[in-house]
Amino acid sequence: MEQLSRLGQGPCFLKDKKAFVVAVLWSNRKSTGIVTNTRITHATPAALYGHAPSRYWEDDSKVPPASRKSCKDLARQLIENDPGRNINVLLGGGRRHWLPKVAHDPQLTKQEGRRLDGRNLIDDWMRDKKKRGLNAEYVWSKGNLEKIKPAEIDYLL
Repeated sequence: MEQLSRLGQGPCFLKDKKAFVVAVLWSNRKSTGIVTNTRITHATPAALYGHAPSRYWEDDSKVPPASRKSCKDLARQLIENDPGRNINVLLGGGRRHWLPKVAHDPQLTKQEGRRLDGRNLIDDWMRDKKKRGLNAEYVWSKGNLEKIKPAEIDYLL
């Protein structure tokens, strides 16, 4: 299947598979979280919220052009689809997969985002939470994390 996805062929995802563990917890109204020392869109943590024909589809720049309109990359699945959009805590790396190509990383200023669609998914994530009346915070450093008041937020990225 990986060979097919590189050629822009094959299904976007296997519809009969689900992010089972997170979906079960979320459906039972339990708080959920993913904490990883790798990118949050890396294949291992992404298995908890999304599916893609290729483990490399972390952002739209890795999705074959012919598939971009019909298939969502893993970062988009995380913020737009269930169960991903309802995961309470998301802590990990890989900010470059959330930022547009024209944006520079706020900490690593020589690095730029990788998204070709021009979207800033961090901003989109924050907008979604605000629209749903949820308290959300985005942190990018230990100092930011230490300032968080857990009793006052519902979602943390």
